[in-house]
Amino acid sequence: MGFFSFFSSKAGGSRLSRQSLHLDGVRQTLGMDAAVIAISRNDRLIYSNDYEPELFFTDSGGDSKFRGPVFKIILTMTTGDRFFIIYGIVSDDRERVMSFINNSLLDNLTLIILNELYQKCPGIYDPRQFDSAPCQFTYHLYKTGRGFYMTDNRGRSAHYIDFASGQVHSGTRGEITDLMTREFHA
Repeated sequence: MGFFSFFSSKAGGSRLSRQSLHLDGVRQTLGMDAAVIAISRNDRLIYSNDYEPELFFTDSGGDSKFRGPVFKIILTMTTGDRFFIIYGIVSDDRERVMSFINNSLLDNLTLIILNELYQKCPGIYDPRQFDSAPCQFTYHLYKTGRGFYMTDNRGRSAHYIDFASGQVHSGTRGEITDLMTREFHA
């Protein structure tokens, strides 16, 4: 698959086409399905997996929530570009998954994912220009009618990914929920 077959042109710039990005390397390592949920470059959405309903369930509050823990790789390039690669491990037992996740395993998964994305999406980035790629965990991710909302357990880190504009907003849980309230009632 070539560079141009995986990218498509949409409003707001180029975005990866609507193909599933399931992570075979994570499945081989953990024995569980994992999928890329979103990728942004410099706070602009280039991929979102908002069309696979089996990745989400309806929680007790009626919200559409990702089925398992969600992680964010912050890939910084020597060119100054910054990617957010948001992926989740698909499991109905979030606590069990989190019981064996540790920093060493996350470092290993990060390398596996970055290599696999480069293989599946040639041209997305140049691995020779990697500067750093820390992985942050764990997030809860919700799908709204307009985008993805994700937050950590303590509310210190939250993101809203707007499907229409392709913009990725980051802040505290309070800042992001205020932004979403303003946008939804505008």
